[in-house]
Amino acid sequence: MRIVVALGGNALLRRGDHLDASIQVERVKAAARPLAPLAHDHDLLICHGNGPQVGMLALESQSDPALSAPCTLDDLVAQTQGMIGYWLVQSLYNTGVLKPVLTAARAKSLLASIRPREEVAKMRKTILVEMLGGLVIFDKKIKAITAGIKTIVTATTTTVTEIHGVGTVTAALILGEVLDVARFVDEGHFASYNGTAPIEWGSGGGTGPFILNRGGNRRLNNAMHMIALSQIRTDTPGRDYYRHKLAAGKTKKEALRCLKRKVSAAVNPTPTVDTSIKPQPGPRPKATSNTAIAS
Repeated sequence: MRIVVALGGNALLRRGDHLDASIQVERVKAAARPLAPLAHDHDLLICHGNGPQVGMLALESQSDPALSAPCTLDDLVAQTQGMIGYWLVQSLYNTGVLKPVLTAARAKSLLASIRPREEVAKMRKTILVEMLGGLVIFDKKIKAITAGIKTIVTATTTTVTEIHGVGTVTAALILGEVLDVARFVDEGHFASYNGTAPIEWGSGGGTGPFILNRGGNRRLNNAMHMIALSQIRTDTPGRDYYRHKLAAGKTKKEALRCLKRKVSAAVNPTPTVDTSIKPQPGPRPKATSNTAIAS
């Protein structure tokens, strides 16, 4: 089923709100959560208003002394459309919606079904067809690159792709960042390196509380995050572990972090590397004192 959802600009920035991007991003995240199940099972088309956002940028443009003239309205409309669209795609992606929101080929097919009658509408369709033609070419290039990456990953004989949620590109990212697991002392060392192991926060030599690790290799950390989300939304042992943590009193974020730690432990022993790729010289990554999943 094809479902169309319209989000008003005031849904993201309400009267009396500060004009901070962080407030709007949180509103987009709140909207994405109930939309995610629909995106999994249906063709979801999302349109949105941008009145408050255009007004915000217009005020900034008029008061900016560095500008010789304010930005035009059409430029501001384009900027805010891109900004809100980006927030929506990112928020849906972070909730586990991994499929493309709309591919260029799909958009071209939908556009072909439209038969405009007015001259202005016909010109709009002509422009869109030309733009989509360029995007289709880019999609083909991406597919060709992905196929090449798959060939390289297959040649390494890695078993990391056997882990649920690890696709070709994710496997390539992991292999590229890890290079050689022999440089890690143990899986706790690897978890510290990718930021899934919490860090101890204290002073005076005493034992302090363990807090969220915001350091480490963030590319690897994002890979662990996306693998965990993929496992949560399907019937896997990862989902069972996540639900067990929720039942034990963990918040959703805490349970997700615990699962990411489990994913890291599963990934660590499995990556192998093409013998033609040599580990890069440099200091060994430093591990934190904690190597266990927070219970």
